[in-house]
Amino acid sequence: MLIFYDLYDLHAVLVNVRFDPGNPRNAGIVEAVLDVLSDRNQKGEPNAFRVALRDVGDLGEAYRFVQVDNVYTFVPGVFKNLVYYDLLSVACQELSNVIKGGNVEREADLADALHNLPIMLTDPDLKKIPKRF
Repeated sequence: MLIFYDLYDLHAVLVNVRFDPGNPRNAGIVEAVLDVLSDRNQKGEPNAFRVALRDVGDLGEAYRFVQVDNVYTFVPGVFKNLVYYDLLSVACQELSNVIKGGNVEREADLADALHNLPIMLTDPDLKKIPKRF
């Protein structure tokens, strides 16, 4: 299981994909994200995305944050809602498919649409989700 703070790292990943669509590293980055989301047996250890992204290779300046682990002086909340895991998995799988398809404009649009989803899901009452646009 992820902790809530891991969702902020997922937000950062989606923002980076949004700002650099067509980057050949994006496919490996999103695959690493999918690997983390598919492992539901984690014990709520922090920095799951950061650890997974370190194995992708040279990610460039935008991903320097993955080189440093967050250290918490308290026990952070564990993200347990399996429906949200499924939602994030399906969304990231679609992003992966778009990246592999090579449509850079669609990659940017989808990453733009998804980048705030992890932040919205950190709120247990879902108050961060706008009622209308």
